[in-house]
Amino acid sequence: MKVYYDFQILSLQKYGGISRYFFELINGIRALGAEANINCLHSRNYYFKDLIKIYDTSKNNNIINTIDLRLFRQLNRIRALMDMRKGYDIIHPTYYSPYMLGRHRGKLVITVYDMIQEKFGGRSRVADVKSKMLHAADHIIAISENTKKDVLDIYPDIKAEKVSVIYLASSMTVHENSGTNPLGRPYVLFVGGRNWYKNFVRFAKAMRPILKTHPDLCVFCVGVWGGIICRRT
Repeated sequence: MKVYYDFQILSLQKYGGISRYFFELINGIRALGAEANINCLHSRNYYFKDLIKIYDTSKNNNIINTIDLRLFRQLNRIRALMDMRKGYDIIHPTYYSPYMLGRHRGKLVITVYDMIQEKFGGRSRVADVKSKMLHAADHIIAISENTKKDVLDIYPDIKAEKVSVIYLASSMTVHENSGTNPLGRPYVLFVGGRNWYKNFVRFAKAMRPILKTHPDLCVFCVGVWGGIICRRT
């Protein structure tokens, strides 16, 4: 079996659950003896830095930095379309751009993580292209039963047998919890980047009155950008 993964999420994420998912998936498929390939001309993704050869703008390469990153996306599309015609059994895009529709060979598989945008955020460009890909896919992987239910509720024309639930996993080593509090005080844990997508500003505003009324409580942030926030103002 030969599986091809495209460049999309490597161009979008330096860290993140989706790129980590595909990193684990590619390594897992290769460990089973099957062929899993991915190519990308430009990326700052942490997980793939040793898996494929990519240009990295974080190394202050002035030549790369002067080139419009949109050009890299176009070049990546051209390369991916060429790769997708090389006899792969499965094409598994790493995000929802429909650029390959009608121009690829092999079965098209899409992974869907949630339907939050469609349920609560209204229509958007991402939701629109995601809809195209879900309808065009030969098969859909949903990461939970609830995600599958949401897909079928929102798009009743998609047949249930087209959607399989495959839960997420990890190659990380599991360590037994020592039971000790790392801060030595009560805290609220925030996981992820402190940007608009994760609603950190809204979270911080909501926590402010709580922290004022609970002086022993603090907010502990882990994830992209690192650091600890422990304030009561």
